[in-house]
Amino acid sequence: MTGLGAIIRELREEKNMTRGELTEGICTEKYLYLIEKGERNPSADILLQFGRRLKTDLYQFYRYSDCQEPLKVARIVEELNKARGLTDYDERLRLAKEAEKLADFKNKPWFYIKESAKFEYYLVIENKVKETLAAIEELIESMTEEEAISEFATVLYLAYAYALERDEQYEKSYEIVAKIEDIQEKKKEYYNPVALNVVIETGIISIVSSFRLQKYQETYDKAQGLRQLMKDFALYARGSWLFAFLAFSCFCLGKKEEALLNFKRALTMQMLSKNRVELTYLTADESYKKLMEEFADDYVVKEFVRYCQLS
Repeated sequence: MTGLGAIIRELREEKNMTRGELTEGICTEKYLYLIEKGERNPSADILLQFGRRLKTDLYQFYRYSDCQEPLKVARIVEELNKARGLTDYDERLRLAKEAEKLADFKNKPWFYIKESAKFEYYLVIENKVKETLAAIEELIESMTEEEAISEFATVLYLAYAYALERDEQYEKSYEIVAKIEDIQEKKKEYYNPVALNVVIETGIISIVSSFRLQKYQETYDKAQGLRQLMKDFALYARGSWLFAFLAFSCFCLGKKEEALLNFKRALTMQMLSKNRVELTYLTADESYKKLMEEFADDYVVKEFVRYCQLS
């Protein structure tokens, strides 16, 4: 059984709720029975009332209505989203392996989300750049025109852009990021938390690509825009990356005071987050080394040196 009716039934049974308890004052039990069988489609008003009684936003499940196991798919996608926000690559791989046990993730578009999580792990944790890049390109070549402009393709493009950046193909990475941003602009799905985290990761890699191409003013402008977006949604998990490249671009533009301010923010956020993946890449960057030398006497910089020694 698939469809929104199956989702309603599964949620109802999870809460040990009878059809009578769910439908009281809304519709008949028989009508709910037909909805759960997939023989009727609930109106928007009935769906809203069911959602309130189930204490769940049922509209969020529309995208999973064609899945064989919609709630399991929804849970894995949600947890992958959380892992993306926390830059937790080990968790991404664990969830990708869990997803492989479900038939839905063998089919598109969910296949892209599962594979992208694996690609990101191979790139960041195992440093398999060349082979991962080749695997991503092969998958992209297999996409149809419709799939290539879907929101689900953006997670694959994001892994691709990151792989290109790691392979020092900065121009191509810059082009792929522009493609992702174009899809995001047309879809306008910032309300969707999965899409929002992809928007933020796209913004980060866009900033990095611009900086590598020595587009310092563009890097600065993009970083300020992303900073405002993250502030609007109260998301700070990637803050150390954002403020680091904002500091790098300020320094290259001759704005030393602003560079120091943002660099201190980046270091402080890194010490608070204790994210070892971000720490590894931040401290390996040549621009980071230049700013550490330039601002060596600053108190926060000294504290960060101490933090790195203790980590």
